[in-house]
Amino acid sequence: MLFLGPGSYRRAFLFVCGAFFLACNSGSCSAPQEPQEPPKKLLERGNPNLPGITVSGSHVQKELEKALKQKGEDYKARTKHLSSQGKPLFINRLIKENSPYLQQHAHNPVNWYPWGPEALARAKKERKLIFLSVGYSTCHWCHVMEHESFENIEIARYLNEHFIAIKVDREQRPDIDSVYMNAVRALSGRGGWPMTVIMTPDQEAFFGGTYFPPRTSSRNGRKGLWQVLHEVQELYQKDPSVLAVQGQQLAQRLQLAAYATPSEQVPTKRELNLSALSYLQRYDPIRGGFSRAPKFPRVSSLEFLLRRSALGDDAVQRAQVLAATSFTLEKMARGGIYDQVAGGFHRYSTDNDWLVPHFEKMLYDNAQLSSIYIDAFLVTRKPEFRRVAVETLNYLIREMRSPNGAFYSATDADSTNENGELREGAFFTWRLPELQKSLSEEELARLLQAFPLSNSRDFEGKYILHQEASLSLEEKFGKTSSPSKEAQLKTARAKLLAVRALRAKPGLDNKLLTAWNGLLLSSLAKAARALKNEQYLVSAKRLAEVLLKEAILPSGEILRQIDSGPRTQLGFLNDYSFTIRGLLDLFEVDLDSRYFDAALQLQATLDREFLSEEGGYFTTGSQYETLLTREQPAYDGALPSGNAVTASNLMRLRQFTGESAYQKRAEGIFRRFYKSLAQRTTSPMLLAALQASLVPQLQLVIVHEGKEESSLSELARSLYLPQGMVLLVSAKKALSLAPAFSFLEGKQAIEHSETAYLCEYGRCELPARSVSTLKAQLERKRISFH
Repeated sequence: MLFLGPGSYRRAFLFVCGAFFLACNSGSCSAPQEPQEPPKKLLERGNPNLPGITVSGSHVQKELEKALKQKGEDYKARTKHLSSQGKPLFINRLIKENSPYLQQHAHNPVNWYPWGPEALARAKKERKLIFLSVGYSTCHWCHVMEHESFENIEIARYLNEHFIAIKVDREQRPDIDSVYMNAVRALSGRGGWPMTVIMTPDQEAFFGGTYFPPRTSSRNGRKGLWQVLHEVQELYQKDPSVLAVQGQQLAQRLQLAAYATPSEQVPTKRELNLSALSYLQRYDPIRGGFSRAPKFPRVSSLEFLLRRSALGDDAVQRAQVLAATSFTLEKMARGGIYDQVAGGFHRYSTDNDWLVPHFEKMLYDNAQLSSIYIDAFLVTRKPEFRRVAVETLNYLIREMRSPNGAFYSATDADSTNENGELREGAFFTWRLPELQKSLSEEELARLLQAFPLSNSRDFEGKYILHQEASLSLEEKFGKTSSPSKEAQLKTARAKLLAVRALRAKPGLDNKLLTAWNGLLLSSLAKAARALKNEQYLVSAKRLAEVLLKEAILPSGEILRQIDSGPRTQLGFLNDYSFTIRGLLDLFEVDLDSRYFDAALQLQATLDREFLSEEGGYFTTGSQYETLLTREQPAYDGALPSGNAVTASNLMRLRQFTGESAYQKRAEGIFRRFYKSLAQRTTSPMLLAALQASLVPQLQLVIVHEGKEESSLSELARSLYLPQGMVLLVSAKKALSLAPAFSFLEGKQAIEHSETAYLCEYGRCELPARSVSTLKAQLERKRISFH
């Protein structure tokens, strides 16, 4: 993905990025020759040594050849540099890594290192500049830059001779990615992936950007990587102190920017009101959403607005934000960003109409989106929202679940088309003859009724199935429609799914990331309760078992990845916070105390290793690798910030345990990031946490005699209660849990019938044994229900 946006330090640091170009353009640097590919016959010699590397037959080379051999006979090297026998001509250190992204570059002629002591020590010893490239396996523009530049022999030769080249998977090392992304934004005023950084041997960045073509002006007039490398190297050779000073100055500024001054007071409802107004002012009433293209499904914003609609003080504003949120969710669900055949959402929309997406599918997007659609269904009772949530979760279970029960990270935007060409969106788009061949006349008629084809083809001569009308599928094919038409549409979609399954599939990033699986654990648990779906509960418990056994260490620490292979990387703030939330959500549904105990253990580690004395949590633990800065995240992008999720977790732990220390730590987060909250839209998930913390915290406990059998349970399942908990528990289970959870003491099924207990900070209403009584109690607490 290549995403460009303004940086907060552009004006202050533009000279850093442009200083050496100015010097070179003024005549102090010689013009580099254009890179040329060597004759094919030279490549056919099969020399395994990388260009520019003179040492042959070293122990490193033997290790790499051994690693390649261990891949097996079916292994297909991702490179254009193959011998006449189809074997890769080049191998670098990335062949030994367990990241699909790094493995994609294992046969580049570039002498890539993974980030680590070996590469960094070599840079210092040889006083070479570090060329850092950061991306991820499903990034389209990362693939483009690899093919154009990192597979180029002469560019590789120059990199290998003059730089220490390091590759980083941003999903494995979000700490490195975040620190240097802030540097890139400061230097160039834009950020995105692939991220390109050049730094001193002391890891201080002085040049940064995103995608670079191999040569200047070969694509949109961008500076070419060949020219960048030569100009930087010549300036470094002439006077390395100039770049060192610039790198040090940038590092100092980034360190200052990473420090958030705590406020003396906790933010109030005023910040919530102004933030909601800011969203409404930016709302697009025609197309939905709160920004122009590219339009991202920023779930944190939708979460804040949905909570505002339920918990706000101003009835008019509550109605406005609910309408804006609901309409945005409708437009997303009906657009091309949503996979109308298989379910699940693509990464983002390249246009304002949610029509043409960037086609990769990310686990973290679909985990969050399935969750927000469930919440929206609880608030609005719109069947469309329920269907989208179900289809999205079913897609993940069907196509993204690994054999051990955890879930893969992503699928690529690119795949091979019918002509054998690697094209973006080839797997997901359609031609009319394909539809006609695959479906009967009746089925095609229903499909086109649901998804009318555009007057002009949507993407590269093909169609993207999407809804153009203002009606949902449920409204088109609901009670007023013939049941046969609904069945025909269902059959048509199933047939297209089967046809698509025969196509070349997009690449799969099979990393099992702890944080992203924690997000999905929350959604599965929430869906199991709200939709009364046993399949989702089974999937959630299976996933939780993987997390408990494979991700959480006996020490209480957590790993970044939970799949096989080298697993030495400890988790970051998001790994803790997202997993804690998932475990709490599952405990609230399943009441297995192991999940709660694990959440407590993880929070204890987080408090011990990540908590700042001034409030808020760092991305990394106290014993982690030292980078330019030790960041405390509050910004919510594609993922919510770990501090925002932790604030919500702490408030929930206060409810479960009664310990006020948790609430104090949550208030410390709000104080620490007061400025972020006052900026209104940079930290919407933190605003959502603040919104829930400023209203009475509720506990709804439904006690039954071993089986949920009355409408009290059904009412409880239908509630949207972001400021509280809902427990459906047997009298026997309540008795066994009461010693650990005091709010369950004395809770019983009166006269052997289901009984509801609605409590606020431990003070309970009279036991309710009828729906009408419970509804009256909920109304007094300003809780809406259907």
